[in-house]
Amino acid sequence: MSVSVRWYNEDKRALVLSFVAPWDWDEFAQVDQDLEYGFSSVLHTVDLLADLREAGSMPMDVVDLLADAYADATPNIGRYIFLGADEAFKQQLETAESYYRVFGGHIDYVFVETMGQAHRAIGQLNRQR
Repeated sequence: MSVSVRWYNEDKRALVLSFVAPWDWDEFAQVDQDLEYGFSSVLHTVDLLADLREAGSMPMDVVDLLADAYADATPNIGRYIFLGADEAFKQQLETAESYYRVFGGHIDYVFVETMGQAHRAIGQLNRQR
């Protein structure tokens, strides 16, 4: 399957959402319930690590989908951690963030290039609170 979800580790502080090209929205829909269950299965804050290193070009509406599906509906979402995002995706996310700010919203995210950076970012928001 080209879209998958799993826990980052046994602490359940992060869910890993991986994309491998080619993928489609039907494949994403198949793991969407797993993501929702993951967030709702614990009481603590959970980061979402989106591994985009092998995703290929991401559709324009992926940012809206991620923000709408999880930022509003998942009260214990922590930080979005985007691993290996290309420049086009980064621009999409920054544009979406500016729109959310206009309406009083906020997307807490960080871009990382390596799994080591992702590891350091996971849970960092919780430690800062």
